[in-house]
Amino acid sequence: MQTELRSAGPAVLIVKCWGPLIWVIGALGVFGADFPTWRFLPALPLLLLAVFHLSVAVVELRGGIIRYRRLFKWAEIQSEEVLSARPVWPPLIGSIKLKKFVFPWGRLYFVLDKNRESNPFRRGLFPLLRYLNEEEPYTNSQSSAVPTEPRSGGWPPG
Repeated sequence: MQTELRSAGPAVLIVKCWGPLIWVIGALGVFGADFPTWRFLPALPLLLLAVFHLSVAVVELRGGIIRYRRLFKWAEIQSEEVLSARPVWPPLIGSIKLKKFVFPWGRLYFVLDKNRESNPFRRGLFPLLRYLNEEEPYTNSQSSAVPTEPRSGGWPPG
């Protein structure tokens, strides 16, 4: 069975398209008509955020091979290069720490896959992060499975 995990499509649209656009419009609002004056300094953090959003990668796992792309070209990551993976901005952005430095931020920031946890007040369950952290092997049959936990009180009683 072919295993496949990838960054979620709607999140890619939000992070890589709308994110930079919002930050650049905010920076242009700070610039106003006086671009080369001192107003350039307060706009620098907004431009840096736009560059960050543009540098966020799309990650895909297919057949045990981890690949990522920032713009057009796919690059592979060997499983033994991955040191850790974590959510940075849990609904949208995660990061992978590799053995080598990844330009420009040192880590590979990427768009997360779909959260399998339906409760928004619990910690997210991202199968791609779990695979990268070697917490459990992933198969397509797990994609529709809901984690079962023992009930302790609450409604309905049981």
